[in-house]
Amino acid sequence: MKLKYKIPYKKIIFYAYILIAISGILATAYTVNFLYTNFYQTLTSSVSLLDLKGKVANDSINVKRFDQILGRIKAKKELPEPDRTHDIFD
Repeated sequence: MKLKYKIPYKKIIFYAYILIAISGILATAYTVNFLYTNFYQTLTSSVSLLDLKGKVANDSINVKRFDQILGRIKAKKELPEPDRTHDIFD
């Protein structure tokens, strides 16, 4: 059985070139995005952490005093328990 319709090979090649070009552009965009998020941002954050490390004070915290202060703050926030034996009609 012969086909009456001829396949235009030039058009197929033209569309193949376009498809290859678009897929190449998309692959390049994905690669650039991957490198930016996984390498560049990581490097810049590590550099900023190293800069901040020298600026942070290395003071030790008095944990016992800190716990005392937290206990006082919690005590201020808690309401005193009402006296349930008091009768308002007496």
